[in-house]
Amino acid sequence: MRLVQVAALGLLFLVAVPDTSQGHRSGCQRWHSCPSDTGSYTCGDTGHCSGCSDNNYCQAGQPKGQGLQGRADTTVAAIGVPPQSAWTCPLSHPIKGNFTPTDPRELCIYHVPGGEYYGRTKPERCYVSEPDAVRDGCRRSKR
Repeated sequence: MRLVQVAALGLLFLVAVPDTSQGHRSGCQRWHSCPSDTGSYTCGDTGHCSGCSDNNYCQAGQPKGQGLQGRADTTVAAIGVPPQSAWTCPLSHPIKGNFTPTDPRELCIYHVPGGEYYGRTKPERCYVSEPDAVRDGCRRSKR
């Protein structure tokens, strides 16, 4: 009889406690593009703002940019341009910025033409010059 009571209690627990394991399968927490469940980061602090409310890093679902943190106005033009296609940047902006690096402590890695990973990088932002990429929070690829 005791075993039946324990099993019933366990079943009740499974039904009563919601399953949160599926909650952030999209990866939004990995890239900090959704509110933190634990308060361990600020939504958008790595440059991904799709699910963030306006804060020091994001405005209207878009990154404010490195120099705009904490500013209420967003009249300063964004650095760089969107890619021309999934794999290419416009000829006028050949440097590829990638905001999904493998190290979550990094905001962005940029790749220059001729670099080892340039051809294998899908750009998320394209820059005219290396200083522009750095100003936008990127570091140069090590290869």
